[in-house]
Amino acid sequence: MDGRPTTSSVTPLARRRSLVIATLAVGCAALTSTQFSSAGTPIGRSVKVDPCSLKGRVQVVKAFGDYKVEIVTAFADLKVMRVSALPSRAGEWQFVDALGDFSVEFVDAFGDFKIEYVTAFPGCK
Repeated sequence: MDGRPTTSSVTPLARRRSLVIATLAVGCAALTSTQFSSAGTPIGRSVKVDPCSLKGRVQVVKAFGDYKVEIVTAFADLKVMRVSALPSRAGEWQFVDALGDFSVEFVDAFGDFKIEYVTAFPGCK
């Protein structure tokens, strides 16, 4: 014999225990890994967003956007200026129909952050 247990010496209880341990290990590994969308936000998790870093080409969607955004007229987290080309500073958004840098879904309440449209001086407070 080479020191390995034969199949007859392994009890059904020991086999069941090793199956449970393997299942728990796979489950823990699945819980610790986080999937990310193309915009770098975790999928399926609520994460506080830093709106001050958002600039670029924006696609507006009806559902499953990268960010849920409320439009307000006062006390906004980010002042947004619509630009027609080359959004280079925080708060400058160019709205596109496809292939945006990130997508937003406009909601009435419980958004990730609030924006206010301005004609000059975009950015954070």
